[in-house]
Amino acid sequence: MNFEQRRIKEHVQKQIKKFERGGSEYSLYRKGFSYIENGKFEAALKHFSEIIIKNSKLPLAFFGRCCVYLSLGKIEECLNDINTAIELKSDRTDIYPALYAFRGFVYFINNNIEKALNDLDKSLELDSTQQEPYNLRGAIYKFLDKNEDSLNNFSKAIEIDSNSFDSYSGRALTYVSLKRYDEAANDFNKVIELVDSREDKKFFASLAYSLFLAEQQFDLAKLYIDKIFEQNSLLTANESLNKQVYLENIKKAKEIHQKNQELEEKNRRLTEEYKAEIEENRRFKYLSATASDIVHQINQPIGAMRLEITGARQRIIDGKFKPERINPLLERVFEQLERLNNIITQFRSYANGKIECNQMNLNDIVIKILSRFKSEFPDHSIKLIDILETPAPFAMVNAFLLGEVLFNLLNNAKDALENIDNSTIWIKTWQTSDGRNGIDIEDNGAGVSPDVLEKLFLPFSTTKTAQKGLGLGLFLSRTNIEKLGGELTYKPRENGGSCFSICFLNTSKKELEHEQTI
Repeated sequence: MNFEQRRIKEHVQKQIKKFERGGSEYSLYRKGFSYIENGKFEAALKHFSEIIIKNSKLPLAFFGRCCVYLSLGKIEECLNDINTAIELKSDRTDIYPALYAFRGFVYFINNNIEKALNDLDKSLELDSTQQEPYNLRGAIYKFLDKNEDSLNNFSKAIEIDSNSFDSYSGRALTYVSLKRYDEAANDFNKVIELVDSREDKKFFASLAYSLFLAEQQFDLAKLYIDKIFEQNSLLTANESLNKQVYLENIKKAKEIHQKNQELEEKNRRLTEEYKAEIEENRRFKYLSATASDIVHQINQPIGAMRLEITGARQRIIDGKFKPERINPLLERVFEQLERLNNIITQFRSYANGKIECNQMNLNDIVIKILSRFKSEFPDHSIKLIDILETPAPFAMVNAFLLGEVLFNLLNNAKDALENIDNSTIWIKTWQTSDGRNGIDIEDNGAGVSPDVLEKLFLPFSTTKTAQKGLGLGLFLSRTNIEKLGGELTYKPRENGGSCFSICFLNTSKKELEHEQTI
Protein backbone atom coordinates (compact mmCIF):
# COMPACT_ATOMS: atom_id res chain seq x y z
CA MET A 1 0.00 0.00 0.00
CA ASN A 2 1.52 3.33 -1.06
CA PHE A 3 1.31 6.57 0.93
CA GLU A 4 -1.69 7.89 -1.03
CA GLN A 5 -3.67 4.69 -0.53
CA ARG A 6 -2.79 4.66 3.16
CA ARG A 7 -3.94 8.26 3.55
CA ILE A 8 -7.26 7.50 1.83
CA LYS A 9 -7.82 4.39 3.96
CA GLU A 10 -7.12 6.27 7.20
CA HIS A 11 -9.43 9.12 6.22
CA VAL A 12 -12.25 6.78 5.23
CA GLN A 13 -11.92 4.88 8.53
CA LYS A 14 -12.09 8.13 10.50
CA GLN A 15 -15.33 9.12 8.78
CA ILE A 16 -16.83 5.66 9.29
CA LYS A 17 -16.12 5.82 13.02
CA LYS A 18 -17.58 9.32 13.16
CA PHE A 19 -20.89 8.18 11.63
CA GLU A 20 -20.89 5.00 13.74
CA ARG A 21 -21.08 7.13 16.87
CA GLY A 22 -24.37 8.73 15.91
CA GLY A 23 -27.76 7.34 14.90
CA SER A 24 -29.39 3.95 15.33
CA GLU A 25 -29.74 3.55 11.53
CA TYR A 26 -26.01 2.89 11.32
CA SER A 27 -26.79 -0.82 11.62
CA LEU A 28 -28.17 -0.62 8.07
CA TYR A 29 -24.70 0.26 6.78
CA ARG A 30 -22.56 -1.68 9.27
CA LYS A 31 -21.87 -4.61 6.99
CA GLY A 32 -20.85 -2.34 4.09
CA PHE A 33 -18.45 -0.31 6.23
CA SER A 34 -17.02 -3.55 7.65
CA TYR A 35 -16.36 -4.72 4.10
CA ILE A 36 -14.48 -1.45 3.40
CA GLU A 37 -12.33 -1.75 6.54
CA ASN A 38 -11.38 -5.30 5.52
CA GLY A 39 -10.60 -4.32 1.94
CA LYS A 40 -13.57 -6.20 0.43
CA PHE A 41 -14.54 -3.37 -1.88
CA GLU A 42 -16.64 -5.30 -4.41
CA ALA A 43 -18.80 -6.69 -1.62
CA ALA A 44 -19.10 -3.21 -0.07
CA LEU A 45 -20.05 -1.72 -3.44
CA LYS A 46 -22.78 -4.33 -3.91
CA HIS A 47 -24.10 -3.79 -0.38
CA PHE A 48 -24.47 -0.01 -0.64
CA SER A 49 -25.84 -0.17 -4.20
CA GLU A 50 -28.60 -2.55 -3.03
CA ILE A 51 -29.54 -0.14 -0.23
CA ILE A 52 -29.69 2.77 -2.72
CA ILE A 53 -31.91 0.75 -5.11
CA LYS A 54 -34.36 0.16 -2.27
CA ASN A 55 -34.25 3.75 -0.98
CA SER A 56 -32.46 6.50 -2.91
CA LYS A 57 -33.05 9.10 -0.19
CA LEU A 58 -30.41 7.94 2.29
CA PRO A 59 -27.34 10.24 2.41
CA LEU A 60 -25.18 7.74 4.33
CA ALA A 61 -25.78 5.04 1.71
CA PHE A 62 -24.38 7.34 -0.97
CA PHE A 63 -21.55 8.30 1.40
CA GLY A 64 -20.73 4.61 1.95
CA ARG A 65 -20.60 3.94 -1.78
CA CYS A 66 -18.50 7.11 -2.22
CA CYS A 67 -15.97 5.63 0.25
CA VAL A 68 -15.81 2.46 -1.86
CA TYR A 69 -15.26 4.40 -5.08
CA LEU A 70 -12.55 6.49 -3.41
CA SER A 71 -10.79 3.35 -2.18
CA LEU A 72 -10.91 2.01 -5.75
CA GLY A 73 -9.51 5.28 -7.15
CA LYS A 74 -12.75 6.15 -8.98
CA ILE A 75 -12.78 9.85 -8.12
CA GLU A 76 -15.54 10.93 -10.53
CA GLU A 77 -17.99 8.29 -9.26
CA CYS A 78 -17.01 9.17 -5.69
CA LEU A 79 -17.76 12.87 -6.25
CA ASN A 80 -21.12 12.06 -7.86
CA ASP A 81 -22.19 10.09 -4.78
CA ILE A 82 -20.90 12.60 -2.21
CA ASN A 83 -22.66 15.40 -4.13
CA THR A 84 -25.90 13.42 -3.96
CA ALA A 85 -25.40 12.77 -0.24
CA ILE A 86 -24.99 16.50 0.43
CA GLU A 87 -28.01 17.44 -1.70
CA LEU A 88 -30.37 14.95 0.04
CA LYS A 89 -32.25 16.21 3.06
CA SER A 90 -31.94 14.28 6.28
CA ASP A 91 -33.08 14.70 9.85
CA ARG A 92 -29.50 14.02 10.88
CA THR A 93 -28.12 17.49 10.27
CA ASP A 94 -25.00 16.53 12.20
CA ILE A 95 -23.73 14.53 9.19
CA TYR A 96 -23.41 17.50 6.84
CA PRO A 97 -20.28 19.12 8.37
CA ALA A 98 -18.51 15.76 7.97
CA LEU A 99 -19.85 15.31 4.42
CA TYR A 100 -18.50 18.71 3.36
CA ALA A 101 -15.17 17.93 5.03
CA PHE A 102 -15.00 14.58 3.24
CA ARG A 103 -15.75 16.15 -0.13
CA GLY A 104 -13.07 18.74 0.61
CA PHE A 105 -10.63 15.86 1.16
CA VAL A 106 -11.64 14.28 -2.18
CA TYR A 107 -11.17 17.59 -3.98
CA PHE A 108 -7.75 17.98 -2.33
CA ILE A 109 -6.41 14.60 -3.47
CA ASN A 110 -7.82 15.43 -6.93
CA ASN A 111 -5.80 18.69 -6.82
CA ASN A 112 -8.87 20.94 -6.94
CA ILE A 113 -7.57 23.25 -4.23
CA GLU A 114 -10.11 26.07 -4.50
CA LYS A 115 -13.12 23.74 -4.18
CA ALA A 116 -11.40 21.85 -1.37
CA LEU A 117 -10.91 25.02 0.69
CA ASN A 118 -14.48 26.15 0.00
CA ASP A 119 -15.89 22.86 1.32
CA LEU A 120 -13.65 22.89 4.38
CA ASP A 121 -14.70 26.46 5.16
CA LYS A 122 -18.35 25.40 4.80
CA SER A 123 -17.78 22.41 7.09
CA LEU A 124 -16.28 24.62 9.81
CA GLU A 125 -19.07 27.16 9.34
CA LEU A 126 -21.55 24.40 10.21
CA ASP A 127 -19.48 23.01 13.09
CA SER A 128 -16.29 24.75 14.24
CA THR A 129 -15.54 22.06 16.85
CA GLN A 130 -14.36 19.53 14.25
CA GLN A 131 -10.69 18.75 14.12
CA GLU A 132 -10.37 17.16 10.69
CA PRO A 133 -11.19 20.26 8.56
CA TYR A 134 -8.41 22.17 10.33
CA ASN A 135 -5.97 19.33 9.65
CA LEU A 136 -6.97 19.28 5.99
CA ARG A 137 -6.67 23.05 5.65
CA GLY A 138 -3.26 22.85 7.31
CA ALA A 139 -2.17 20.23 4.77
CA ILE A 140 -3.48 22.31 1.85
CA TYR A 141 -1.75 25.48 3.03
CA LYS A 142 1.46 23.47 3.51
CA PHE A 143 1.07 22.24 -0.07
CA LEU A 144 0.67 25.87 -1.19
CA ASP A 145 3.77 26.95 0.79
CA LYS A 146 1.60 29.18 2.99
CA ASN A 147 3.37 27.95 6.08
CA GLU A 148 2.01 30.47 8.58
CA ASP A 149 -1.58 29.63 7.59
CA SER A 150 -0.70 25.95 7.75
CA LEU A 151 0.76 26.38 11.24
CA ASN A 152 -2.34 28.22 12.50
CA ASN A 153 -4.68 25.47 11.27
CA PHE A 154 -2.67 22.58 12.72
CA SER A 155 -2.38 24.45 16.03
CA LYS A 156 -6.16 24.96 16.07
CA ALA A 157 -6.66 21.24 15.44
CA ILE A 158 -4.39 20.45 18.41
CA GLU A 159 -6.43 22.79 20.61
CA ILE A 160 -9.53 20.75 19.74
CA ASP A 161 -7.86 17.37 20.34
CA SER A 162 -4.36 17.23 21.79
CA ASN A 163 -4.16 13.44 21.34
CA SER A 164 -4.26 13.35 17.55
CA PHE A 165 -0.90 12.47 16.04
CA ASP A 166 -2.04 13.73 12.57
CA SER A 167 -2.14 17.32 13.80
CA TYR A 168 1.27 17.12 15.45
CA SER A 169 2.89 15.46 12.42
CA GLY A 170 1.46 18.12 10.08
CA ARG A 171 2.65 20.91 12.37
CA ALA A 172 6.11 19.28 12.70
CA LEU A 173 6.53 19.32 8.90
CA THR A 174 5.44 22.96 8.81
CA TYR A 175 7.94 23.88 11.54
CA VAL A 176 10.70 22.28 9.45
CA SER A 177 9.70 24.43 6.45
CA LEU A 178 9.86 27.49 8.71
CA LYS A 179 13.34 26.45 9.99
CA ARG A 180 11.94 26.20 13.52
CA TYR A 181 13.72 22.94 14.19
CA ASP A 182 13.43 22.63 17.97
CA GLU A 183 9.66 23.06 17.79
CA ALA A 184 9.53 20.53 14.96
CA ALA A 185 11.47 18.05 17.13
CA ASN A 186 9.03 18.56 20.00
CA ASP A 187 6.09 17.75 17.72
CA PHE A 188 7.80 14.70 16.22
CA ASN A 189 8.44 13.45 19.76
CA LYS A 190 4.73 13.89 20.53
CA VAL A 191 3.78 11.96 17.40
CA ILE A 192 6.05 9.06 18.36
CA GLU A 193 4.50 9.08 21.83
CA LEU A 194 0.92 9.02 20.47
CA VAL A 195 1.12 6.37 17.76
CA ASP A 196 0.58 2.82 18.98
CA SER A 197 2.51 0.41 16.78
CA ARG A 198 6.25 -0.03 16.75
CA GLU A 199 6.11 0.22 12.96
CA ASP A 200 4.51 3.68 13.12
CA LYS A 201 6.92 4.88 15.79
CA LYS A 202 9.82 3.79 13.62
CA PHE A 203 8.27 5.41 10.54
CA PHE A 204 7.96 8.85 12.17
CA ALA A 205 11.39 8.61 13.82
CA SER A 206 12.89 7.79 10.40
CA LEU A 207 10.99 10.69 8.83
CA ALA A 208 12.32 13.12 11.46
CA TYR A 209 15.87 11.75 11.02
CA SER A 210 15.72 12.20 7.22
CA LEU A 211 14.32 15.72 7.41
CA PHE A 212 16.82 16.95 9.99
CA LEU A 213 19.69 15.33 8.10
CA ALA A 214 18.58 17.13 4.90
CA GLU A 215 18.43 20.41 6.83
CA GLN A 216 21.96 19.88 8.26
CA GLN A 217 20.56 19.64 11.79
CA PHE A 218 22.93 16.85 12.65
CA ASP A 219 22.49 16.79 16.43
CA LEU A 220 18.71 16.51 16.09
CA ALA A 221 19.07 13.83 13.41
CA LYS A 222 21.30 11.80 15.73
CA LEU A 223 18.65 11.86 18.47
CA TYR A 224 16.20 10.10 16.16
CA ILE A 225 18.60 7.24 15.43
CA ASP A 226 18.11 6.15 19.02
CA LYS A 227 14.34 6.54 18.64
CA ILE A 228 14.36 4.41 15.48
CA PHE A 229 16.09 1.55 17.25
CA GLU A 230 14.97 2.01 20.88
CA GLN A 231 11.80 0.04 20.16
CA ASN A 232 13.93 -3.09 20.50
CA SER A 233 16.47 -3.21 23.32
CA LEU A 234 18.05 -6.42 21.95
CA LEU A 235 19.23 -5.46 18.50
CA THR A 236 19.95 -8.17 15.97
CA ALA A 237 23.22 -8.11 14.09
CA ASN A 238 21.43 -6.70 11.05
CA GLU A 239 19.77 -3.95 13.12
CA SER A 240 23.12 -3.05 14.72
CA LEU A 241 24.61 -2.76 11.25
CA ASN A 242 21.72 -0.55 10.13
CA LYS A 243 22.18 1.71 13.13
CA GLN A 244 25.83 2.07 12.25
CA VAL A 245 24.82 3.04 8.70
CA TYR A 246 22.56 5.79 10.08
CA LEU A 247 25.44 7.15 12.17
CA GLU A 248 27.82 6.92 9.21
CA ASN A 249 25.35 8.89 7.08
CA ILE A 250 25.46 11.74 9.58
CA LYS A 251 29.27 11.66 9.61
CA LYS A 252 29.42 11.82 5.80
CA ALA A 253 26.75 14.51 5.65
CA LYS A 254 28.75 16.62 8.11
CA GLU A 255 31.87 16.26 5.99
CA ILE A 256 29.99 17.22 2.83
CA HIS A 257 28.38 20.17 4.62
CA GLN A 258 31.78 21.38 5.85
CA LYS A 259 33.29 21.07 2.36
CA ASN A 260 30.31 22.95 0.90
CA GLN A 261 30.83 25.74 3.42
CA GLU A 262 34.52 25.93 2.49
CA LEU A 263 33.63 26.05 -1.21
CA GLU A 264 30.98 28.70 -0.58
CA GLU A 265 33.53 30.79 1.31
CA LYS A 266 36.06 30.42 -1.52
CA ASN A 267 33.36 31.30 -4.02
CA ARG A 268 32.36 34.32 -1.94
CA ARG A 269 35.96 35.58 -1.86
CA LEU A 270 36.38 34.99 -5.59
CA THR A 271 33.10 36.76 -6.26
CA GLU A 272 34.17 39.75 -4.18
CA GLU A 273 37.52 39.88 -5.99
CA TYR A 274 35.73 39.62 -9.34
CA LYS A 275 33.27 42.33 -8.35
CA ALA A 276 36.16 44.57 -7.27
CA GLU A 277 37.83 44.04 -10.64
CA ILE A 278 34.58 44.73 -12.49
CA GLU A 279 34.03 47.82 -10.36
CA GLU A 280 37.52 49.05 -11.19
CA ASN A 281 36.86 48.56 -14.91
CA ARG A 282 33.49 50.27 -14.58
CA ARG A 283 35.12 53.17 -12.71
CA PHE A 284 37.69 53.57 -15.47
CA LYS A 285 35.00 53.53 -18.16
CA TYR A 286 32.93 56.01 -16.19
CA LEU A 287 35.85 58.37 -15.75
CA SER A 288 36.66 58.07 -19.46
CA ALA A 289 33.06 58.87 -20.38
CA THR A 290 33.01 61.71 -17.83
CA ALA A 291 36.18 63.21 -19.27
CA SER A 292 34.72 62.93 -22.77
CA ASP A 293 31.50 64.50 -21.50
CA ILE A 294 33.44 67.44 -20.04
CA VAL A 295 35.29 67.95 -23.33
CA HIS A 296 32.04 67.63 -25.29
CA GLN A 297 30.17 70.18 -23.16
CA ILE A 298 33.04 72.66 -22.73
CA ASN A 299 33.69 72.71 -26.48
CA GLN A 300 30.22 74.18 -27.11
CA PRO A 301 30.57 77.46 -25.09
CA ILE A 302 34.21 77.75 -26.14
CA GLY A 303 33.15 77.41 -29.77
CA ALA A 304 30.42 79.98 -29.29
CA MET A 305 32.86 82.47 -27.73
CA ARG A 306 35.36 81.83 -30.52
CA LEU A 307 32.69 82.67 -33.10
CA GLU A 308 31.70 85.84 -31.27
CA ILE A 309 35.28 87.05 -30.79
CA THR A 310 36.38 86.05 -34.31
CA GLY A 311 33.42 87.85 -35.82
CA ALA A 312 34.08 90.98 -33.74
CA ARG A 313 37.79 90.96 -34.60
CA GLN A 314 37.02 90.67 -38.33
CA ARG A 315 34.56 93.56 -38.14
CA ILE A 316 37.24 95.64 -36.38
CA ILE A 317 39.75 94.79 -39.14
CA ASP A 318 37.16 95.69 -41.78
CA GLY A 319 36.36 98.91 -39.95
CA LYS A 320 32.74 97.85 -39.53
CA PHE A 321 32.68 97.38 -35.76
CA LYS A 322 30.39 99.83 -34.01
CA PRO A 323 31.24 100.85 -30.41
CA GLU A 324 27.63 100.40 -29.28
CA ARG A 325 27.92 96.68 -30.02
CA ILE A 326 30.63 96.11 -27.43
CA ASN A 327 28.23 95.64 -24.49
CA PRO A 328 25.98 93.04 -26.24
CA LEU A 329 29.13 91.22 -27.35
CA LEU A 330 30.54 91.18 -23.84
CA GLU A 331 27.18 90.01 -22.46
CA ARG A 332 27.12 87.08 -24.87
CA VAL A 333 30.71 86.18 -23.99
CA PHE A 334 29.90 86.49 -20.27
CA GLU A 335 26.85 84.23 -20.77
CA GLN A 336 29.11 81.54 -22.24
CA LEU A 337 31.56 81.97 -19.34
CA GLU A 338 28.64 81.47 -16.95
CA ARG A 339 27.74 78.35 -18.86
CA LEU A 340 31.32 77.08 -18.48
CA ASN A 341 31.12 77.79 -14.76
CA ASN A 342 27.85 75.86 -14.55
CA ILE A 343 29.44 72.90 -16.31
CA ILE A 344 32.35 72.88 -13.86
CA THR A 345 29.99 73.26 -10.88
CA GLN A 346 27.83 70.45 -12.17
CA PHE A 347 30.77 68.08 -12.49
CA ARG A 348 31.88 68.92 -8.98
CA SER A 349 28.44 67.72 -7.91
CA TYR A 350 28.98 64.53 -9.92
CA ALA A 351 32.30 64.02 -8.13
CA ASN A 352 30.40 64.12 -4.83
CA GLY A 353 27.94 61.56 -6.21
CA LYS A 354 24.88 63.84 -6.16
CA ILE A 355 22.68 65.60 -8.67
CA GLU A 356 20.25 68.09 -7.14
CA CYS A 357 16.83 68.11 -8.75
CA ASN A 358 13.85 70.37 -8.28
CA GLN A 359 10.29 70.51 -9.52
CA MET A 360 10.69 72.52 -12.74
CA ASN A 361 8.36 74.00 -15.35
CA LEU A 362 9.33 72.25 -18.59
CA ASN A 363 7.92 75.11 -20.69
CA ASP A 364 10.29 77.57 -18.98
CA ILE A 365 13.31 75.34 -19.67
CA VAL A 366 12.34 75.02 -23.35
CA ILE A 367 11.89 78.77 -23.77
CA LYS A 368 15.31 79.47 -22.21
CA ILE A 369 17.09 76.88 -24.39
CA LEU A 370 15.41 78.16 -27.56
CA SER A 371 16.56 81.69 -26.74
CA ARG A 372 20.11 80.44 -26.25
CA PHE A 373 19.98 78.38 -29.45
CA LYS A 374 18.80 81.36 -31.48
CA SER A 375 21.53 83.61 -30.06
CA GLU A 376 24.30 81.07 -30.76
CA PHE A 377 23.14 80.26 -34.29
CA PRO A 378 21.60 83.54 -35.52
CA ASP A 379 22.30 82.90 -39.19
CA HIS A 380 20.63 79.51 -39.65
CA SER A 381 17.65 79.36 -41.98
CA ILE A 382 15.74 76.77 -39.96
CA LYS A 383 12.18 77.44 -38.88
CA LEU A 384 11.80 76.84 -35.13
CA ILE A 385 8.30 76.02 -33.87
CA ASP A 386 7.57 75.57 -30.18
CA ILE A 387 4.31 73.90 -29.13
CA LEU A 388 4.00 74.28 -25.36
CA GLU A 389 1.44 72.35 -23.33
CA THR A 390 -1.02 74.26 -21.14
CA PRO A 391 -1.19 74.01 -18.24
CA ALA A 392 2.56 73.68 -18.16
CA PRO A 393 3.96 70.21 -17.38
CA PHE A 394 6.30 69.90 -14.39
CA ALA A 395 8.97 67.30 -13.66
CA MET A 396 11.62 66.69 -10.98
CA VAL A 397 14.78 67.54 -12.95
CA ASN A 398 18.10 69.33 -12.87
CA ALA A 399 17.46 72.33 -15.14
CA PHE A 400 21.09 72.69 -16.24
CA LEU A 401 21.49 69.01 -17.12
CA LEU A 402 18.17 68.88 -19.00
CA GLY A 403 19.06 72.12 -20.79
CA GLU A 404 22.35 70.67 -22.02
CA VAL A 405 20.54 67.61 -23.38
CA LEU A 406 17.96 69.77 -25.18
CA PHE A 407 20.66 71.99 -26.65
CA ASN A 408 22.55 68.93 -27.92
CA LEU A 409 19.38 67.52 -29.52
CA LEU A 410 18.59 70.88 -31.15
CA ASN A 411 22.15 71.08 -32.44
CA ASN A 412 21.87 67.55 -33.87
CA ALA A 413 18.60 68.48 -35.56
CA LYS A 414 20.24 71.59 -37.04
CA ASP A 415 23.06 69.49 -38.49
CA ALA A 416 20.56 66.97 -39.89
CA LEU A 417 18.75 69.75 -41.78
CA GLU A 418 21.69 70.93 -43.89
CA ASN A 419 20.63 71.18 -47.53
CA ILE A 420 16.99 70.43 -46.65
CA ASP A 421 14.32 72.67 -48.17
CA ASN A 422 11.78 74.21 -45.76
CA SER A 423 13.86 72.86 -42.86
CA THR A 424 11.88 72.90 -39.62
CA ILE A 425 12.43 71.90 -35.99
CA TRP A 426 9.49 71.38 -33.66
CA ILE A 427 9.99 71.32 -29.89
CA LYS A 428 6.94 70.22 -27.94
CA THR A 429 6.11 69.78 -24.28
CA TRP A 430 3.42 67.33 -23.26
CA GLN A 431 1.79 65.51 -20.38
CA THR A 432 -0.51 62.48 -20.12
CA SER A 433 -3.32 61.49 -17.79
CA ASP A 434 -1.23 58.65 -16.30
CA GLY A 435 1.35 61.07 -14.86
CA ARG A 436 4.01 61.16 -17.58
CA ASN A 437 5.49 64.49 -18.75
CA GLY A 438 8.01 65.15 -21.44
CA ILE A 439 9.58 67.04 -24.32
CA ASP A 440 9.79 65.98 -27.98
CA ILE A 441 12.23 67.43 -30.52
CA GLU A 442 11.30 66.70 -34.15
CA ASP A 443 12.81 67.64 -37.48
CA ASN A 444 11.88 67.05 -41.13
CA GLY A 445 15.33 65.84 -42.15
CA ALA A 446 16.25 62.48 -43.64
CA GLY A 447 15.74 60.57 -40.39
CA VAL A 448 17.95 57.75 -39.10
CA SER A 449 18.82 54.90 -41.45
CA PRO A 450 18.12 51.31 -40.24
CA ASP A 451 21.83 50.39 -40.17
CA VAL A 452 22.56 53.30 -37.81
CA LEU A 453 19.46 52.84 -35.65
CA GLU A 454 20.66 49.84 -33.63
CA LYS A 455 23.81 51.69 -32.46
CA LEU A 456 22.27 55.17 -32.29
CA PHE A 457 22.87 55.65 -28.56
CA LEU A 458 26.23 53.85 -28.38
CA PRO A 459 29.34 55.90 -27.56
CA PHE A 460 31.58 56.99 -30.46
CA SER A 461 28.83 56.17 -32.96
CA THR A 462 28.33 59.08 -35.39
CA THR A 463 27.61 59.93 -39.00
CA LYS A 464 29.21 63.37 -38.61
CA THR A 465 32.71 64.39 -39.57
CA ALA A 466 35.40 64.42 -36.89
CA GLN A 467 35.27 68.23 -36.86
CA LYS A 468 31.60 68.14 -35.83
CA GLY A 469 31.68 65.54 -33.06
CA LEU A 470 33.08 62.41 -31.48
CA GLY A 471 29.80 60.47 -31.45
CA LEU A 472 29.21 60.98 -27.72
CA GLY A 473 26.32 63.44 -27.82
CA LEU A 474 23.37 61.01 -27.89
CA PHE A 475 25.11 58.53 -25.59
CA LEU A 476 25.74 61.21 -22.96
CA SER A 477 22.29 62.73 -23.48
CA ARG A 478 20.57 59.42 -22.76
CA THR A 479 22.91 58.80 -19.80
CA ASN A 480 22.08 62.20 -18.31
CA ILE A 481 18.34 61.77 -18.77
CA GLU A 482 18.54 58.36 -17.06
CA LYS A 483 20.41 60.01 -14.18
CA LEU A 484 17.34 62.22 -13.79
CA GLY A 485 15.07 59.16 -13.70
CA GLY A 486 13.73 59.67 -17.22
CA GLU A 487 13.98 58.06 -20.65
CA LEU A 488 15.33 59.32 -23.97
CA THR A 489 14.04 57.40 -27.00
CA TYR A 490 13.98 57.76 -30.76
CA LYS A 491 11.20 57.12 -33.25
CA PRO A 492 10.74 58.14 -36.90
CA ARG A 493 8.59 61.21 -37.39
CA GLU A 494 5.24 60.38 -39.03
CA ASN A 495 5.73 62.71 -42.02
CA GLY A 496 9.44 61.99 -42.40
CA GLY A 497 12.38 62.98 -40.26
CA SER A 498 13.30 62.22 -36.66
CA CYS A 499 11.66 62.51 -33.26
CA PHE A 500 13.63 62.32 -30.02
CA SER A 501 11.38 62.02 -26.99
CA ILE A 502 12.26 62.72 -23.35
CA CYS A 503 9.84 61.28 -20.80
CA PHE A 504 9.63 61.81 -17.02
CA LEU A 505 7.24 60.49 -14.42
CA ASN A 506 5.37 63.28 -12.67
CA THR A 507 6.15 63.69 -8.97
CA SER A 508 5.03 65.98 -6.17
CA LYS A 509 8.39 65.92 -4.36
CA LYS A 510 10.14 69.25 -3.85
CA GLU A 511 13.72 68.00 -3.97
CA LEU A 512 15.48 64.83 -5.03
CA GLU A 513 19.08 63.78 -4.62
CA HIS A 514 20.08 61.17 -7.12
CA GLU A 515 22.90 59.02 -5.72
CA GLN A 516 25.58 57.89 -8.14
CA THR A 517 28.07 55.12 -7.48
CA ILE A 518 31.30 56.27 -8.98
